[in-house]
Amino acid sequence: MRFLRASLLGEPPIEDFEWPWAVRAGVAILSGLLAVGVAAQHGELFPPGWSAFLAAVAAAPAILFSFEIRIPRLLFPAMVLGASAALLVDTVEPGEPDIAPFFLVLLATQIGCLGTLRESAAVTAAALAVLTGSFFGLAPGHLPWYLGIIFGWLGGVLFQHEVRLLTQLRAAQADLAERSAAEERQRIARELHDVIAHSLTVTMLHLTGARRALERDPAEGAEALEEAERLGRQSLADVRRAVGLLGPNNERRPMPGASDIAGLVDELAATDMDVRLD
Repeated sequence: MRFLRASLLGEPPIEDFEWPWAVRAGVAILSGLLAVGVAAQHGELFPPGWSAFLAAVAAAPAILFSFEIRIPRLLFPAMVLGASAALLVDTVEPGEPDIAPFFLVLLATQIGCLGTLRESAAVTAAALAVLTGSFFGLAPGHLPWYLGIIFGWLGGVLFQHEVRLLTQLRAAQADLAERSAAEERQRIARELHDVIAHSLTVTMLHLTGARRALERDPAEGAEALEEAERLGRQSLADVRRAVGLLGPNNERRPMPGASDIAGLVDELAATDMDVRLD
């Protein structure tokens, strides 16, 4: 429903889609061979005549698209419809099948892939009208061409729908990756804050105790300084471990968790603080 609503409102369809070179080459080759076949069927390939010119005009939009040469959106169907109508009026020998309506099938398929739903439906209706007017009414033998135009248009519309869903999926994946990266940065920032805050708190307490102990008991002061040095080195190692998570070849060593709370309480208690773990 979202696709139909966007198409009916005239939203530009899949303009950013990168068509594979094989598809573009296939469309160009098919259009060129069709133009040559129509000219040959009308007996004007060598030397080129009016039918050859019309076949080249009908095949030109598809070939230009294959070479990624943009033409006005209304000129694309106008060229194919006008040239096809002229070719179908200049019929081949009675009883011989004419392949010129294949230009209309190709047009309906391409416009279904490239245009909005409103545009493609209008062009498809015009292609059916050209086909009916050229044949001077419906005939059982012409039914495959009508079905080809209709199913070609439906196939193009469905293809555009799938491409639109693919584009939305890629955008959602990119947004998810960006949010995951942001959450990872926030997680590492919290871990760095916890590591640095805990270690520096205990270190500062030991340094304060050492400063006071040096006046009355140098041995106790030296012990407090040694403990502060140990905690400083441990804090530096923890910081390096947390920062290392940002690198391409990070080591996934576990960060401090709930099992380390008892050790943290013991370190705080060693600074003569009244700390208990409940």
